[in-house]
Amino acid sequence: LLIVMHTLDAGPPEELAARLAPLAVPGNPWRFNATELQALLADRKGERATAIRLFRALATDAEAPAGVRGRAGQMLAVLGAGREAAG
Repeated sequence: LLIVMHTLDAGPPEELAARLAPLAVPGNPWRFNATELQALLADRKGERATAIRLFRALATDAEAPAGVRGRAGQMLAVLGAGREAAG
């Protein structure tokens, strides 16, 4: 996670995605943070619909930490998808 966080803006997207994939699976304790980074990476790559889908999933997941849900709601607003999913 730390490598991706520090290289998200300039690192090779395919490499960053490969690092996140095994962490973003159900049951992994880092899945919420990894999914948040996947959404940011999708936005960086211009895949806005994917970013919105991932942020919406985080914003509405009752198991996600409150901080992750809050940031996801804020990103939905930034991406023009509204805050209604931040519930």
